[in-house]
This record gives sequence, C-alpha cells and structure tokens, in this order.
Amino acid sequence: MERPPAPLRTPLELLQGEQPKGNERHRIHRQHRCRTLHYLGLAAWFGGSLMGATGVNGAAAAVEDPTQRLRVANSGWARWTPLNLAGIAAHLAGGAVLTGANKGRLAGQQGMAATARSRPP
Repeated sequence: MERPPAPLRTPLELLQGEQPKGNERHRIHRQHRCRTLHYLGLAAWFGGSLMGATGVNGAAAAVEDPTQRLRVANSGWARWTPLNLAGIAAHLAGGAVLTGANKGRLAGQQGMAATARSRPP
C-alpha cells in the first residue's frame, strides 16, 4: 500500500525543523523559565552582595561620625536583605526544578552525578 504524500511545508517550516508538540513543548518552556529563574536569582544574589560590599560599606565608610557609620551600613543591608533572600530562593528553586528535570541524565550519563554534586548551587 502506498503512503500518502507528506503535506508541503513552507521554507520557514523547513528551516525551523521538527518542532516539539504538546507536552514536550510545555516541558521545554518550563525548563527555560526555570533556567531563567535560576540565573536571575544568582545575578540578584551575587550582584546585590557585591554592590552592598562595595557601595553600602563604602558609603558608610565616608560618614565621619563612627557611631553613624554602623547605622548607615546596617540600614542599607537591612533594606537589601529581603531581596537578597528572594534571589537566593529563586536560584535554589530554579536549580531544584532543573535537577529534577534532568534526573534521568544524572543517573544514566557517566560522570554527570559527580559533576552535579561538585558544582556550587
């Protein structure tokens, strides 16, 4: 029995190749969102800590009265702490979802589990 001809595809469809369908597309988009969350959390955590160490502490050092220096630095860090915790939580949550999504690879691919354990979060 002869197969029916495949439907004609536009040049754009040919360039794009096989596109994921249904649940596969949802899974891929979820991983992209989780990876973005993971990286944005890391950026907030690292960037905010770096800014605080240089900017907040540097600004506090410019205050002439030693009793006010501590107050200025503590005020700046206190305002940043909730955002820093949110960045850390986002980084860890995104990493946990990505690890769960790749558990098959971690278990089956030689060296992947050791690499994943040795990496910082």
